[in-house]
Amino acid sequence: MNKRQWIVLCLLATGGVMQAQQWPDTPMEARPGARWWWLGSAVDEKNLTYNLEEYARAGMGAVEITPIYGVQGNDANEIQFLSPRWMEILKHTQAEGKRTSMEIDMNTGTGWPFGGPEVSIEEAATKAIFQTYEIEGGKEIEQDINVTDPKQQPYSVLSRVMAYDEKGKCINLTAHVKKDKLQWKAPAGKWK
Repeated sequence: MNKRQWIVLCLLATGGVMQAQQWPDTPMEARPGARWWWLGSAVDEKNLTYNLEEYARAGMGAVEITPIYGVQGNDANEIQFLSPRWMEILKHTQAEGKRTSMEIDMNTGTGWPFGGPEVSIEEAATKAIFQTYEIEGGKEIEQDINVTDPKQQPYSVLSRVMAYDEKGKCINLTAHVKKDKLQWKAPAGKWK
């Protein structure tokens, strides 16, 4: 056997040994986790067990339960948050998590931002509300700019009023709003 054949034989033998090696088991803390939304907490023991077994089989190591609002039309299956039945379901989930080597965690609430009377409106969670008005230009415009949703009216704060024409021209009109009224001499054309 010449030197070249000897090197090739050694490499083949080494490759066979390396192939036979097993990857080490991945510890739970190194496996991925996911948020687990419980819509209306409409869950049951049988399906929780099934899901945890499938997650574990797929290699997941953790789930974070987030109980939140339900699904329209599925009200009959909802479990009231923190009721005795809800606590039974949580205990079952924790036991199944331990059995399947899955870490079970829980969001410290219902998935909604924390709040209460001590949180000022300036510090509260907010949402953007968009409204569209169609205006024919070429004249003085006086347009009420109010939030149409009565639940949002006491809390809404105007951020911006923008005008767009048919060609894509954009004008910031925020400075033209006084006491919830847009007062603007609109150039000719159709504006949104």
